[in-house]
Amino acid sequence: LDCLCACFFNCKYCLSLTFRFADFPVGADPVDIFYSVTIDNSAENGQTYTNVAEVDTSDVHLLSDEVYETRSEVDFSVIRTFTISLSKLTEKSFVDISAQIGYTMAWQNVGNNDVTNAPMIDTLPYNGDGNGTSFSGTYTLSSVKLTNNNGTKTSPIKDFTGLRVFYTTDTAVRDIDVSLWKDDSIQSGTVTDIDGNTFNCQWTEATVNADGTVTGIDPNATAFCILGPLKSKKMVEAACVIDPSNNEPGDKYVNAISIKGSITIARGIVL
Repeated sequence: LDCLCACFFNCKYCLSLTFRFADFPVGADPVDIFYSVTIDNSAENGQTYTNVAEVDTSDVHLLSDEVYETRSEVDFSVIRTFTISLSKLTEKSFVDISAQIGYTMAWQNVGNNDVTNAPMIDTLPYNGDGNGTSFSGTYTLSSVKLTNNNGTKTSPIKDFTGLRVFYTTDTAVRDIDVSLWKDDSIQSGTVTDIDGNTFNCQWTEATVNADGTVTGIDPNATAFCILGPLKSKKMVEAACVIDPSNNEPGDKYVNAISIKGSITIARGIVL
């Protein structure tokens, strides 16, 4: 009895193995075959391979006319992993009542593979966020500005081509696990996770100007997302400012940013 195991790519065999077995008695236990393959570095991110296993029964005498499955296949895709270093700070840890609070953020690809789309989501402070936020009154999002596009800390790049900014006013964004995002899902106006589930969270694209300022964001935004390529060993940096009103001494505004499973927070406290 022969069993052919093959791996297909672009409708051509790239690897095939044949296993030959002795006769199987009726009721014998199944035979498990374990093997592994190594994919070279030329494979593109998302490239799909099909693994096929087929039993040759041409020389096998069947005792009945019952039809049996003799072929099975499964697809698997190449995923290039990357590691993101994430940091965020407040421009001032303590501010006066009704003074603006500024945050700076940076995310760096410390891995060896470029990332086509790296969605960074900034969830703006809200009472009950689990991060320690507690404030009276309200606030608005005053500004967002990009300051570095795939440069380094000491040599930032001020050409912001390729970076896009989206915002949402939906509170549902606070429940989204960024680590499950498909890289490009936000461009469709919603967020879809890797299992195909779509979150009821509507996003609108803002305008990125040549100097890095971002216009067209609703001041009542609950979150914004910066989306674009992140090259190996490079970083993207940005800043945002919120404008509180009717707050009180001791109020805390904790801003959380996250990207593909990483999360960091920064706190601003009112004097």
